[in-house]
Amino acid sequence: MLDSARHFLAVDTIKTTLDLMAAAKLNVLHWHLSDAQSFPIEIAGQPELAEGGAYRVGSRKFVYSAEDVKGIVRYAADRAIRVVPEFDVPGHAAGWHGVDGIVVDCPVAVSNINNAALDPTLEATYTAIAAVLDTVDALFPDAFVHLGGDEFVRKCWDQSYHIHQFMNANGIASIDDLYVYFHDRLEALLADHPRLTAVYWQEAWEELMDLPTDAVVQFWSSKGQMRTAAALGHPVLLSAGWYLDQQVPSLNRATHYEWMDTWLDMYNNEPAEGFPQDNSVLNLYGGEVTMWSEQVDDLSIHARVWPRAAAVAERLWSRIFEDSDAVRKTRFDTFSCNLKRWYGISSSPLQPGAPCVGAY
Repeated sequence: MLDSARHFLAVDTIKTTLDLMAAAKLNVLHWHLSDAQSFPIEIAGQPELAEGGAYRVGSRKFVYSAEDVKGIVRYAADRAIRVVPEFDVPGHAAGWHGVDGIVVDCPVAVSNINNAALDPTLEATYTAIAAVLDTVDALFPDAFVHLGGDEFVRKCWDQSYHIHQFMNANGIASIDDLYVYFHDRLEALLADHPRLTAVYWQEAWEELMDLPTDAVVQFWSSKGQMRTAAALGHPVLLSAGWYLDQQVPSLNRATHYEWMDTWLDMYNNEPAEGFPQDNSVLNLYGGEVTMWSEQVDDLSIHARVWPRAAAVAERLWSRIFEDSDAVRKTRFDTFSCNLKRWYGISSSPLQPGAPCVGAY
């Protein structure tokens, strides 16, 4: 996963990432395109989303045009990589403020902008979401769209007087019921695009529990919950243990003296571990290594991602090899050197050694 909302990533950076993914046999780019900090993509039916939500420096606006998106999708397809866009709702929504009024003005968001949420009471909110889905349908040929659902802070809605007025007028008894109302409206909009199937973060499944059975659920903090969802018939994805931005990404909270040694925890993270002896493991669609971009940009991202993402790729495509950690480290260090030679990127070394000849 690449996050273009916390820091805008140049089209060339994304294309280089696709080259590197192909080298590691990673075949799906999950592209995170909205968050609290920005909304960096043009939406044909609601141009004000990017107009008001994208980063600006002086007169320059950092936005992906429709042609940018088409070019990235084509570039990915040429490398046998699918592109799945994500637009996170209802939380992490401050970046949607370009459409006037649809982001709730709640006190809890003052201390943490990530707490801001879409307003579920306004028709303008659903008009904006519908326009986003129209754009997804037009620009992204993949069958899936990620609709987020993570870290939604109910207190944002609960602190709003006009939201409580709406609830009273419409017989909605609780914030939980209002969330169900919002999600029912969201699923109705998705139904207008029958070729698209939703992917959600695990909280949407944990908190709603009545997602459509074909909805894919992505788990970022719990393998046990993932197995439960799979047993109930949901397709599932694993990201838990594979967060490249975290200092301690391991699920057992193991840490290391040296940052890049987290590759070993990522390598040893077995997705199918703990599944019962039944067919529920067949609902494990795969896994995803994620690069949230709060602290990376065009100049630093590749060194953070590589070669650790290659360790995840090897884990997803094969069983743990019968070799030592030292042999594996040398293998991934060689791969890192090759990425430098082939693509001129700043992939990180995993151990001391001579310069990577031919890379500079």
